[in-house]
Amino acid sequence: MNAALLVEQASHAGVRVWADGDKLRFKPGHGTLPPELIEEFRQSKPEVMALLRARATVESAAVYAGLPVEVAQALPAADALACDQFATAIVVDYLRARAKRYGLTVLQWQA
Repeated sequence: MNAALLVEQASHAGVRVWADGDKLRFKPGHGTLPPELIEEFRQSKPEVMALLRARATVESAAVYAGLPVEVAQALPAADALACDQFATAIVVDYLRARAKRYGLTVLQWQA
């Protein structure tokens, strides 16, 4: 199972997943992870860590630019991973262009 799908399934199960240094952390909200999903996380840890770090980088770029975090969170996993390779200014430009493509403005985000 790919990293994005694992994180999505954890979210649907009511469990928050994040990277803390070299460890994966889990915080159950209203649910728990089944043992087979936990094993999938163990087997896919490097991919999940890379995805979570990339998403954090993109979210930071959005906040830096004054954009809502939701703009970054809506990116497909492949886009988030690609953005992790670029400087913040390039990522900010990409987020703004993506928002413009979908007809959003910064003022609409802040409303």
